[in-house]
Amino acid sequence: MKIYYSALTISVILSVLSFPSKAQDIQLVTENLAPYNYRDNDKLKGISAEIVLEILKHIPNKSASIKTYPFKRAMAMAKSKPNTLIFSIIRTKEREEDFVWIGTLAPITAALFRLAKRKDVHIKNLNDLKNFQISDIQGSAIWEYLKVHGIKTHEVPTTRQNIKLLKLGRIDLVGSAELNFYHEAREMGYPDTDFELAYVFQNLTKDLWLAMNVDSDREVIKQFKQSMKRVKNSDTYNKILIKYHQTIYAPSQENKNLN
Repeated sequence: MKIYYSALTISVILSVLSFPSKAQDIQLVTENLAPYNYRDNDKLKGISAEIVLEILKHIPNKSASIKTYPFKRAMAMAKSKPNTLIFSIIRTKEREEDFVWIGTLAPITAALFRLAKRKDVHIKNLNDLKNFQISDIQGSAIWEYLKVHGIKTHEVPTTRQNIKLLKLGRIDLVGSAELNFYHEAREMGYPDTDFELAYVFQNLTKDLWLAMNVDSDREVIKQFKQSMKRVKNSDTYNKILIKYHQTIYAPSQENKNLN
């Protein structure tokens, strides 16, 4: 039996064979979380950002873009769009199945902060938190953790807005990464001594990750994992860590109220 193909069918087949797949197009999404990743005069900076930029140098045949969004939106995009990566993100039980976890970028301390003068805000355990007004970034790991444990929080888009509310006395505690909290407070002109670390979430105090949509191209996932391993074994990686270790810090008070 002879099979006849129309000119249109042949044209479609040839077009599929002749052009590279769109699957190789890569999108990365991030948030402004200084000093890990942030925009400064439209230039991407930060310890995590520099590591990711080095990783991209070793991804072959790539067409990659990096865009900055509020965290909640960035995470929604990474969860819904194949070949989309997100950084920097905390790996939690609730998020485990949502992403392919490429590798760690930098350590983080997830905590709650109070005004130094508010000695009445004393936290020994999670139940104590129900007595206070807490504000946090929309969709953050701290926000998710408190929600699971039945603790209500105010949702605010940025750390700076949270610090402003704290200084005005409208809230009692702010959830944030320690380095990010003090970085933003200094940028706003506040001395470190205005604030104190009130509570550390030990199960969230770990590493920030580069993660990828679970439906992404398997070959692209493999390339990113290999590239990350290559970068982390390089002198460049160590230089990035040393550079930021010398320029960023947080006045950790060796808090005794750790969970």
